[in-house]
Amino acid sequence: MKTVAIVQARMDSIRLPNKVMIKINLTPLIELLLLRLSESKTIDQIVLATYDSPVNKPLIDHVEKLGYQVYLGSKNDVLDRYYQASKEFNATEIIRI
Repeated sequence: MKTVAIVQARMDSIRLPNKVMIKINLTPLIELLLLRLSESKTIDQIVLATYDSPVNKPLIDHVEKLGYQVYLGSKNDVLDRYYQASKEFNATEIIRI
């Protein structure tokens, strides 16, 4: 059994662009989220699910620098992005973040 937490994030939010990289005490929000998730004793792997776009490059680079996996999927079909990420990382249980 493999539990994978899949975090869906992107940089081009309409209401608050770049929100996942906004810093609180010098730390981007996405990093705070990933660090907190990594403290879980029931999650085997944490994956960022986003899509390939130049606008997402800072997010992708930062998450990979932290040592987490990134899945690049559909821009418009978020459910498919989760599904394909779960297949890519052999998840038997999925936690949607």
